Amino acid sequence: MLRRTTHAVAGPHRVVVETDDPALQICDFVAFADAGFDVVVCSGPDAGHPCGAVAGAGCALVAEADVVFNDLRDPAVQRRVAAAVRQTAPAVPMVVRVAPGCEDTLPAGCEPLTSVTSLSGQTAALRRAVTHEVGAQPPRGQDVRGGASAASNTAVTSGA
Repeated sequence: MLRRTTHAVAGPHRVVVETDDPALQICDFVAFADAGFDVVVCSGPDAGHPCGAVAGAGCALVAEADVVFNDLRDPAVQRRVAAAVRQTAPAVPMVVRVAPGCEDTLPAGCEPLTSVTSLSGQTAALRRAVTHEVGAQPPRGQDVRGGASAASNTAVTSGA
C-alpha cells in the first residue's frame, strides 16, 4: 500500500485520497491543494500491503484526516474499504467516486460522487463533507457534476 503526502504545507483540511490508479498515484492533486486541502495518497490494499481498516485495526491516515476521497477502481474492493473505514472511523466523512447507477451499493454515511464529476465538483463535494453538508444539493446554476450548468459547461473531466 503506497502512502504519500503530496504537499508539505498543511491546508486547513486533510484529505486521504484512496486510489489504485497508477496515473493518479503520481499526481500532485494541485486542484485539491489549491482548494485548501492537505493531500495524502493511499494506493489501497493489495496482496503485499493489507488495509488496516479492512483488518479491523483502523487506519492511521484516516484517523488524522478530515475527509476521505475513495477513488478505488474495483467496485468490490472499493465497497470493502469504504465499509471498513465507515466502521473504524465513523466520524470521518467519506466521498466515494462511483460509476453512475452504483450509488446505492455504498455503505451508509458515504457521499456518492459519479465518475463524470469535474474537478470543481470533486472539491465542492469534499468541502461539503468536511462542513457536514453531505447530501446537500449543488448550488443553483451547477449541475450534478459540479460544474456550471450543462448549457454553459461542455468540458467536464472525469479525472483528478
